[in-house]
Amino acid sequence: MHAPPGPGALNRKIELADLSIADVAVEDDFVTLHIRSSMTDQEAKGEHTDIPADDGPLFDPVAAVRDWLTALHHLGIREGALFRAVAKKRGDYVTGEAVNVWVRSRAHKAGARNWQSPACQADRRQRRPYVPDFAS
Repeated sequence: MHAPPGPGALNRKIELADLSIADVAVEDDFVTLHIRSSMTDQEAKGEHTDIPADDGPLFDPVAAVRDWLTALHHLGIREGALFRAVAKKRGDYVTGEAVNVWVRSRAHKAGARNWQSPACQADRRQRRPYVPDFAS
């Protein structure tokens, strides 16, 4: 199982939850996410985030997104929400809290000691991530 695009993107959880299939472009060496609006983009001009490939196959966002899109296409899903909801609180789109749960679940499965910490956040103006210290 591959890692989701979040760590390389420095996005807020709701920005990832709001992604549509049309908001994602996969190239050989990077993934581009089109974030339609965010807390720092109140006018909803949108912005593009390029996430570079990773040499490690378990953490490569290019492979992860390509595999996920392939799985969706095999299910006949070619438009709409990138991350699909089972409970339909937001239609087909997952909630930001669901993204948080996924991050915590992956940290727990990886054996991180502090896996209950909040999901990663980012100061996008400074492009500085806040990543919980899962090793302590």
